[in-house]
Amino acid sequence: ISKHIDCRIVNPHTRKEVAAHEVGEIWLAGESVTAGYWQKPEVNQETFEATILDEAGQPSQVHYLRTGDMGFIKNGDLYITGRLKDVIIIRGKNYYPQDIECSVEMAHPAVRKGCVAAVNFADSEGVTVVLEIKKKSLDKTLNFETIRTQVKEQVAADIGLPVDGVYLLHQGRINKTTSGKIRRRKIKEQIERGQLVCLTHPNRRTVIARNYVKNGLDVIRDREQRGQLIRYSSNLLNSMITTTKSTVKF
Repeated sequence: ISKHIDCRIVNPHTRKEVAAHEVGEIWLAGESVTAGYWQKPEVNQETFEATILDEAGQPSQVHYLRTGDMGFIKNGDLYITGRLKDVIIIRGKNYYPQDIECSVEMAHPAVRKGCVAAVNFADSEGVTVVLEIKKKSLDKTLNFETIRTQVKEQVAADIGLPVDGVYLLHQGRINKTTSGKIRRRKIKEQIERGQLVCLTHPNRRTVIARNYVKNGLDVIRDREQRGQLIRYSSNLLNSMITTTKSTVKF
């Protein structure tokens, strides 16, 4: 942490500093911190003019920027654990979606790393998981129900939370920002609106077609012919692999 920055770790609800090494919201003050947004006084008061309360409940003289990031300080280094808006609160306890998503990634080898989202709905004391399946893992031997079961068991063992639903997606289908970050709130909206396009099990014809493409490319050396086969086979596979808009939880 730069000596020119006043960095504090604060409980976002009590607005008091947390104990050493404890996770809280990161608040910043210093000459390099902007004064606020143009002509947005209400937002500026909440975000750029935050004050820390002491033990007597008195506000600090210094105004801080509320970053919205959660983290902790250890040995003078700042560690960021996630975003405040993404924190899942169940029965008064904070759960970080990154921890749940990491647990899901370890549940089954077909789960694509970095392509998992964990969200919570207001009427539930569990989490809902959305994940991508590796393209190379999609064959007739892959059992979707086994994946769902193992995800639920893994999260229960690691995090201690029940999993309400597990949605399986094609590789590259999970909602991300342009920089590759998981858009959890957008994914939650997709579930609520029934807009999540889920994966169904590939049928036998799809497996045969994939093998045909692989074997065909092995023997065709001409670049133009290979390109034609790839385009034709891609259209063929897209017509065979069926998807469905799911509005129910599994």
